[in-house]
Amino acid sequence: MPQAGPPTPSPRTSALAAPSPTASVPTQGPNSPLHAELLRPRPPQTPPSEPTAGAGTAHPSEAPLGNLRPRLNSFVGREPELASLYGDLTRLRLGTLTGPGGSGKTRLAEHAAAAHPEPGWLVELARLDHAAAVPGAVLSALGLRENSLVARETPAPTAAADPTARIAEAAYSAGDLDDAERLLAEADEESDQHGGVYDVSAYARLLAAMLALQRGDAVRARTECELARVQTERITVPAQLTAGLDTVDAVLTARERGPEAALGLIGPALSTAVAARCAERVLAGMAEAAARFLADAGRPAEAVRAFAAATAWRAGQPRSAPEATVVDGLPERTRALLGPDRWAREEAAGVALTPAGLAAALTAG
Repeated sequence: MPQAGPPTPSPRTSALAAPSPTASVPTQGPNSPLHAELLRPRPPQTPPSEPTAGAGTAHPSEAPLGNLRPRLNSFVGREPELASLYGDLTRLRLGTLTGPGGSGKTRLAEHAAAAHPEPGWLVELARLDHAAAVPGAVLSALGLRENSLVARETPAPTAAADPTARIAEAAYSAGDLDDAERLLAEADEESDQHGGVYDVSAYARLLAAMLALQRGDAVRARTECELARVQTERITVPAQLTAGLDTVDAVLTARERGPEAALGLIGPALSTAVAARCAERVLAGMAEAAARFLADAGRPAEAVRAFAAATAWRAGQPRSAPEATVVDGLPERTRALLGPDRWAREEAAGVALTPAGLAAALTAG
């Protein structure tokens, strides 16, 4: 029978992550704040209709959602278990199915999640042998390892705190600032329990600075950025972390001293990030910040080129909610200044720019 609650790792357990705007997962057992957040009641929802035989109801193969695997055949039976799962998923964000191997837990979880109106993710726990591995398994299922600001594997004792900080980043990226702050506080607490883990602390301080920027608190953002710099003196600094701190510094400088001063920082920072082979998603975020500075400095043609270059580097990947606010209204604003024909020419020129090319143009300009 399905049980609602935190996944307990065992060779016979599969976890069904119900739709969650913050993608939260438990990290330190049933008394952790994150566990309580996961099991916080969801707003009332209408349960999905229970499938009937031959009625042509939706199957995972018809509408694959989240990471659910498409199925070519229909699902028959298990009506009582499905009804229980449907009820759970209208109230809870996480469900766990337990039972003997081969009893159909995975198929049942997939079918229940696929019938839900929101995306669902399946987390396989059979291969895990200790509780600390659960957050990493959920991160992998959600595809957050490669998309985090500092995508890397971390050994114990940071294994618990680091996934929590990354999940805080996922909440931040979704625009859920309150959840991000709660999760970040938990990551700080877990890091302190291990005597202070400098790489996790530096990453958390960067995220705290970004949160402060979103809330318009420039003083706190500057403080958190400086604290992160102090922490980086004790570690081998990942290039993405340096790029993030440099971008926050440039944004703060724009607010303190104007866009031209910020451009004097973002150009060299982008050059450094390119030389360090940062992911194009990271480079795109820096280019979009530069585009905003250029537009604010009265240089709309250059702003269009930087924005177009960043969009091309993203290769269709969507911007996070905070990244979208950076460029909100920028195309319309620059098109009104340049006119549609000139704007289109500058856009075409920007699409052809490489990261190194844009970095050189910003540094020279």
